[in-house]
Amino acid sequence: MADILPQPFEWIDIPSGSVQLEDGHLIFDVSEFMIAKYPITNAQYQVFVDSLDGYCDARWWTYSEDALEWRMCNKNPQDTAFSGDDLPRTNVNWYDAVAFCYYLSTLTDQMITLPTELEWQRAAQGDDARFYPWGNTDPNDFLCNFHNKIGMPTP
Repeated sequence: MADILPQPFEWIDIPSGSVQLEDGHLIFDVSEFMIAKYPITNAQYQVFVDSLDGYCDARWWTYSEDALEWRMCNKNPQDTAFSGDDLPRTNVNWYDAVAFCYYLSTLTDQMITLPTELEWQRAAQGDDARFYPWGNTDPNDFLCNFHNKIGMPTP
């Protein structure tokens, strides 16, 4: 991926295991998968936007009729709300994100998808069913900039 997208980009392995959703009644098995360690940055998404075979290529939206219809009405991506190459990309909807995954899949010959709800929860909880990705400690000034109210994403 390093030859396609600017850094930082890193995959992390999430081992197989189980998750229990909020309702607490059902436990689901989740197979091993990989997930990006960091959110996609403005610079990384801009590769897709600027590429001649990227965002402007309608084939990335052929995965559903709704996606094609949406794309016909939205020829250009929305601008990010927060500029800065190393900040997470904002104003990307589900259609955009899926198209970006198809684009990367084609460039890498890998199957790249958005995580399912179960995968997302498995990545966040791990084997100890922690309440937050960092553990069971409530957010504080050292975790997630909780009280700092910085008003924007951080790199």
